[in-house]
Amino acid sequence: MCPDLVPKLKSQPFWDPSSFESVKLVEANFDVIKQELMEIRANNGQGFQPYRAPSWAERGNQAKDGGER
Repeated sequence: MCPDLVPKLKSQPFWDPSSFESVKLVEANFDVIKQELMEIRANNGQGFQPYRAPSWAERGNQAKDGGER
């Protein structure tokens, strides 16, 4: 995980999702998010944009601390 996206995040094998406010927000709004996606799919995907990774996520790119991203 990029430290620029989640400041002070330390490396560990597992994180409890409840530790992150953003996860709580997504979980609380799951039904609304799912309904929006189903509506997009019902319209043959019009308005849907594929995921595009950020430029820093390319292979071989190094994090500021020298580790791999």
